[in-house]
Amino acid sequence: MDNRAHSPITPTDSGKPDSGKPDAEVFEEADALDLHDQRPTGPEDGFGKLWRKIHRVRLIGADLPPEHVIATWKRHFGEFWPGQNRFYGPITALQSGELAVINIEMPAATTLSTGVILVDATPTGFTLITPEGHMLSGWLHFSADRDDAITTASVEMLIRASDPLFEIGMVLGGHHRENEFWDQTLRNLALHFGIAAEPETKVTCEDPHYQWENAKNIWHNGAIRNGLVRLAALPRRASALLHRRRAERTS
Repeated sequence: MDNRAHSPITPTDSGKPDSGKPDAEVFEEADALDLHDQRPTGPEDGFGKLWRKIHRVRLIGADLPPEHVIATWKRHFGEFWPGQNRFYGPITALQSGELAVINIEMPAATTLSTGVILVDATPTGFTLITPEGHMLSGWLHFSADRDDAITTASVEMLIRASDPLFEIGMVLGGHHRENEFWDQTLRNLALHFGIAAEPETKVTCEDPHYQWENAKNIWHNGAIRNGLVRLAALPRRASALLHRRRAERTS
């Protein structure tokens, strides 16, 4: 299956107000980064240690069929993300193999513009895979199941840092931030259904070795590419700002 989109990425409703910059700028940057041309990457394509992480929240006190939980999660996916992290394009608007643009909060008040690719979707779950240049290589599976009349929503992932630079970042607090990101997402999902619940997290190192043959992935590092694209765009954006201010003065 060809997982690449061959036309510029177009904006869709993020479902979350105040993204920090206009949608047009976000998708212009996505096109400059050629996000739609980045190949999907699995755990075998990454550099760092291999981790399996499972985050689960029990939706106690409400009669919620798993299909209803997943339909709601797909429809409001980005709204449950904490902080200034943004997911542009609801899961329900994606076809298998299509990429959705995301902005991820990074240290030093910066953002990483990247994406995720929808692999498959069923009434009780859906799976996303990361593209080349993302901070992680691997897949994330979102699901809901029912046991003893209680529905549980889960995020399971099998991931490696994609390159040596991102591996350093994950060791220096990145894993903690990522774990809290998904725990808070599940808290927000539960609160959407009127349930205050604390997620359970299980983290297992499946392979403690580095895949040195993939150290070359640093040439596709999204943070570096983001920085270069934003630096190149500064003169044009400064000129546009100056032109707008002149127009405001004369109006």
